[in-house]
Amino acid sequence: RINRTDSRKGPHVDKRNQLVNRLKDIRTEQNGLKQSRGKVFERHAALTASISKKTAELKAQQAKLSYKTVGSIDEIISKHEKEIESGKLKIVDERRLSSEVSGLRRARKHVEQAAALQETIEAELAELAEIDAQIADTNAHALGQEFDKLQTELDGLKA
Repeated sequence: RINRTDSRKGPHVDKRNQLVNRLKDIRTEQNGLKQSRGKVFERHAALTASISKKTAELKAQQAKLSYKTVGSIDEIISKHEKEIESGKLKIVDERRLSSEVSGLRRARKHVEQAAALQETIEAELAELAEIDAQIADTNAHALGQEFDKLQTELDGLKA
């Protein structure tokens, strides 16, 4: 007969039982963490999708705009209005500047919308950073490493 080693008897029984029990505890903790963090991960995914969508929308809006800031548009509008009010222009030039001013006012609204969109993107990025910090704060990674270490040690005892 071949000598069979019974895992329930021998010098490493207590150590093996301790390892098995700790592995069970770690699995339970990991399962609890996974269930509790499900909503956090869902929010993370939703924010990531929203940010990417809004960023693409912002880039599309900015590509259409020839002006980047409200201040630059306001400067041009005030310059044109002063020229019109000076009375030194021909009627044709006044009309041209008037239509340009109205176009600039429309462009100003679009720039304001783009700025508001940029602010919401920045707010969502800040919230995403907080969620990343929450995810990194948990000890799931440490539990995983401990589990691997204990499993390796248990495998060494079985061999």
